[in-house]
Amino acid sequence: MSLIYIVNKNADFTEGRGPMVFYKAFATLEDAQKHIMELPGIYGSTQQRDKSLSKVGREWYNGYEILTATVYTYESASSDYQRKVKENALSKLTAEEKLILGIKE
Repeated sequence: MSLIYIVNKNADFTEGRGPMVFYKAFATLEDAQKHIMELPGIYGSTQQRDKSLSKVGREWYNGYEILTATVYTYESASSDYQRKVKENALSKLTAEEKLILGIKE
């Protein structure tokens, strides 16, 4: 399990009245912030960070926002889920395949 940083961009860069839509994802917050700070804001204005919203768990910039998301890998899944996946895979094997693989029934 790890975090990624999702950058959303305002769909209307003329007036900034559009919905926020997915733009890019980054492995580190620093990379996401650096990338945004290199871009112009709404209507070509200077990029800036609004610190008031960062207190509620998100980073907002001029036309962009940064949200976090948790990424789960198979290894971090619950053992119950892993057991079900294994049982499902084994149920698809023939008796001959199980014998060759050394799996006892």
